[in-house]
Amino acid sequence: HSDGNEAYYFPAGGEVMKVPSGASGPTTHNFDFSTATFEVTNPSADSTVPQVTSFTMTSPTTLTPGDTVDMDYEVTDDSGVVTRLVFNYTDPVG
Repeated sequence: HSDGNEAYYFPAGGEVMKVPSGASGPTTHNFDFSTATFEVTNPSADSTVPQVTSFTMTSPTTLTPGDTVDMDYEVTDDSGVVTRLVFNYTDPVG
């Protein structure tokens, strides 16, 4: 999604969620997800979510398209490893 547009297809009800919400495109689908079901088992899986304990935006509060937003943050996890943290911002379109 290099241009920032995304679509999420959900099996229940044939819903399509668009990001940003004001983007054009379908809002429903007719796909049969029952042909693509599977089960993953892992009895030693880490099932406790990481916790953000603090964050501060260090960038200026007025930015233009393409600017980088800088954040200082602290995250903890019982496994000791956090591989990804996403701060999601939306524009007035959604």
